[in-house]
Amino acid sequence: MVEVIARKQMPSGSCHCGSAKVSVPRLPEMVTECHCTICRRYAALWAYYRKEDVTFSGPLAVYVRGRGHIAFQRCADCGCVIGWLPRIEYPERGVNARMLDDFDVNAAALVVEEDASE
Repeated sequence: MVEVIARKQMPSGSCHCGSAKVSVPRLPEMVTECHCTICRRYAALWAYYRKEDVTFSGPLAVYVRGRGHIAFQRCADCGCVIGWLPRIEYPERGVNARMLDDFDVNAAALVVEEDASE
């Protein structure tokens, strides 16, 4: 008898054009709506994961702002922001949960960050 073990596929997603991709270990249970000057323009819902648990791939462009602590990653073709990487010693990276396939915004707790910097 052969036993078949199903491998659970990691949740993933992509930008609008499909060129930039992201994969995470699980769909987020909580997301943050940040109201800083850049995040409110991106309209992202940030999910946070350990740096080593997230993969970004594809043609990515980078934008670094302000104090330079965060490098926003966006598709170089369509411009969708898929996440950010820390440029300082920090254990997490942010993923724009809106880019994840099967993400249900109504199933995640929402934290609104009103007192964000810049």
